[in-house]
Amino acid sequence: MDSMSGHELDESNASDWEQIPLPKALSKLRDETQVAHCMLWFRTTQSHNAFSFLQLRFDGLLGFPGGVVDEDITSIESIIDALQREIHEEINFETTISVDDYIYSFYNKNLRIVSHFFAKQITLKDAESIEECHMKARDFPHESLGLFRIPIGCSYNRDSYYLRRFAKNFLRQKFSGNVKKQIIDVCEKFKIMSSHDLNFFKAQLQ
Repeated sequence: MDSMSGHELDESNASDWEQIPLPKALSKLRDETQVAHCMLWFRTTQSHNAFSFLQLRFDGLLGFPGGVVDEDITSIESIIDALQREIHEEINFETTISVDDYIYSFYNKNLRIVSHFFAKQITLKDAESIEECHMKARDFPHESLGLFRIPIGCSYNRDSYYLRRFAKNFLRQKFSGNVKKQIIDVCEKFKIMSSHDLNFFKAQLQ
């Protein structure tokens, strides 16, 4: 979790975040505060609907599991090691993040924060285990106030109608950093949503 004592951070303005190449984050910006988060997503077995997890953070914002990288940043592997630790501390889930799960990095020069984003598909069994056990995590309910699933894809027109109704209301909430963009980018990259639903989600961000 991005808890930094002595500072009141406002991470919710997405326009303050500039996408940067990973080598720049590992060299020129390595002395800045580094954070890493991961979108854990999964499909159900019944209708192949897709869901992702979000959590309510200590600051009232919605975000993905992850947090500050305390280790010295020398490689993407060092970021992954810290991210795996943060996920376990926040939602009580042991997982293996790989380099292939890396999506991109952003920099907020006002806050002097570099944010690394990953996305990993997990099994339905793992997802159900997370829902059952996340309240036993070390950081609950201090930094993470709870975890919940959100719909991000569906197979049938009827479900698509409900997905768009959900998006229209849910995307009005206040999110940390680029979370709304990250959801859309992952859904587009892995073809989780239909093009029609994806365009509807994008339109809500205008």
